[in-house]
Amino acid sequence: MSVTFYTTRITWTIRPVIFVPLAHRQGTELPACAYDFKPRPPQRTD
Repeated sequence: MSVTFYTTRITWTIRPVIFVPLAHRQGTELPACAYDFKPRPPQRTD
């Protein structure tokens, strides 16, 4: 897939990804910074 903006062209390839389970994690708690995440409200598309 490519996107061209004026004279700049950006091309990237989409490939399948294999997600490895996080078996090495010792704790079941999320890191403190995870609780700081605030999702953005949905944007209106008129």
